[in-house]
Amino acid sequence: MFRTLVRACVGLTIVGLVGASLSVSAGASARTAQQGVTDDEIQVIALVADLDGLRSKGLIAQPKLTTGNLLKRWQSYADAYGPINGRKIVVKGVTWDPLDTTTFDKACIQATQDNKPFVIVNGNGFRPSAVSCITVDNKTPVMLGDPMYNALFQASGDNLFGLLPPSDAIAPATANVVAKQGLIPKTAKIGILSGNEPGIKAGGDALEAQLKKNGLNPVSKVEVNINSADAAVMNRESGAAVATFKAAGVDTVFIAIPFTSSQGYFQ
Repeated sequence: MFRTLVRACVGLTIVGLVGASLSVSAGASARTAQQGVTDDEIQVIALVADLDGLRSKGLIAQPKLTTGNLLKRWQSYADAYGPINGRKIVVKGVTWDPLDTTTFDKACIQATQDNKPFVIVNGNGFRPSAVSCITVDNKTPVMLGDPMYNALFQASGDNLFGLLPPSDAIAPATANVVAKQGLIPKTAKIGILSGNEPGIKAGGDALEAQLKKNGLNPVSKVEVNINSADAAVMNRESGAAVATFKAAGVDTVFIAIPFTSSQGYFQ
């Protein structure tokens, strides 16, 4: 179902952007109007994780998890809605290494300066802290499948498209559902396993505030160093959160970090 939603949103977003682009007056700048659009093609950059690189490090075994297959998926979405006004949507891949924080900004530069795409797309995994390089510094439209956060939407203006609500909107909504449905007793001592990456932190802070507003009792919040992009560090810190929560008497935990960062906690 999510893939269908992504596919529909990708197509409709590109169609809408192209329609707006081709209706702009001739005096408009190339950056905002015709960038990435030729007589024959519309160039789209897909930001994808370097799965082949992870495989070479022995971190991926599944044969279908390849960088090439990620790109094929994006091209299939584009083909489903193209051509648009006689132009074929051509998807070009730019990769980043999930284990190397320095590669996110490098991917931004490659996507926005080495190429001049009409729009950039990413299904999930691209760090919110690196998105401003695309939307603010290089003023290039990007569409993302992961939740961002309100401050980034405001700073990015019309260049940021999110398939999901901001993390600091999802989190209070979650707290409200929990309170309304009585899913947690008022006597519960709540722990929040959050992170220091801006989008995750915004969500964790908003969750904590709304739980308190609803009369619930968050007694401990641990922020894992997501910005390190070091799986060993993240899982060690999420594992250490167990002792912290136990010391605070926590009996109910909200987990706001990805599974790749929380394996230590569950172990």
